[in-house]
Amino acid sequence: MKKKTEKIGNRVEAMDFVGKTIVRNRMKPFDELTFSDSFLFGEAMMDETVCKDVLEIILGIEIAKVVILEKEKQESNIPEQKSIRMDIYVEDEENTVYNVEMQVEDKKDTPKRSRYYQGLLDSKLLPAGSKSYNLLNKSFVIFICHFDPFGEKRCCYTFEERCLENLNLPLGDGTQKIFLSTVGENKEELSPVLVEFLEYLKNPRNIKIKSEKIANLNNRVEQIKIDAKVRSRYMTLKEWLDDMVEKEMEEWTAAAEEAIRTEGHEEGKRESEVGTLRKLYQKGFDATETADILDLDKTYVSIIYELLQKYPEREDGQIARMYLQKIENMQVKK
Repeated sequence: MKKKTEKIGNRVEAMDFVGKTIVRNRMKPFDELTFSDSFLFGEAMMDETVCKDVLEIILGIEIAKVVILEKEKQESNIPEQKSIRMDIYVEDEENTVYNVEMQVEDKKDTPKRSRYYQGLLDSKLLPAGSKSYNLLNKSFVIFICHFDPFGEKRCCYTFEERCLENLNLPLGDGTQKIFLSTVGENKEELSPVLVEFLEYLKNPRNIKIKSEKIANLNNRVEQIKIDAKVRSRYMTLKEWLDDMVEKEMEEWTAAAEEAIRTEGHEEGKRESEVGTLRKLYQKGFDATETADILDLDKTYVSIIYELLQKYPEREDGQIARMYLQKIENMQVKK
C-alpha cells in the first residue's frame, strides 16, 4: 500500500488507501496567531472598546456603548437541530444586536450560513409569550472573509430585504447582512479606516498603522499574546488537538492497511473515522465544530452524530455500516 504523510504549513496531508487526500488542520503556534485567527479574534473582541471600534469601522457609524453578551455563543432551537457557534454576540445601548464572524476558509456556503445564523439569532431575540413581532431587535450579521464570497471583487457586500418589483421599497424587517472581503479591489469606494482595517487583517505585521482605532486593536492583540493565562489555555487545547490528530492518523493508517487485507476498504476507513468522531461527540463538540476541526463534510458528520445519538451502545463498525447503508438507500431513492 502506498501512503504518504507530510506536514504542509499548519496542515497535515495523507494519501489514504483509495488515493483520496485526507487533510487535518493543526493549530498554529501561539506566537504566530493574528487577529484573523479564530481564537485570538474571540479574545480581542471580548474587549468592549475593541469590539465597539471594529463595529464602527465596519459600519461607518458611531456607537455609544456595546455590551458583550457572549463569545462563541452556542445556538440551537431544539436538541436535534444543527447548532452554530457565534464568534461574537454583541448588543449596543439601542438594543441593536450584532453577530460578528471571522471566516478564513471559503467553504462555499457563506450565503446559506448567514441565513441560518440570522434565523437562529431571531429565534432567541423574541421573548416567550411576546404578542408582537415588532419587539424583534434590529440586527446585523457581519462576516469578515479572507476570500471573495460573491466573486465581484468587492471589499464589502451589504444586503437587506427589498421588493423585487420596486427596489426602492425596503421590507423593513430590521436586518442587514454585511460581508467584508480582504481580497476586494474597489478600495477607492471605502473609508480610509476600513481600507486600513482590511490591510491589517491581511498583513498585521507589515502595515504602517495610522488609525487610532486600529492601533488600539493591535495593542490589545499584543497584550493578549503576552498573557500567560491565555497562552496556557490555548496550548492546552492545541496539545490535545495535535495529539488527537496524530493518534487518528496512526489509527487511520492501521485501519486502512487492515481494510486492504480484508477487502473492506470503505467500511474499514469509516469505522476508524467513526471512532474519532465519537470522541469529539462525547466531549461536547457539535457537528459544525467537528467538521471544521477534522476538515470533513458537515453533512457526513451530522449523519454520524445522529446515529451516535440514537444508538449510543453500538460499536464503531456498526455505526459505519449503518451510515453506508443509509447513503446507499438515499442513492437508490434518487
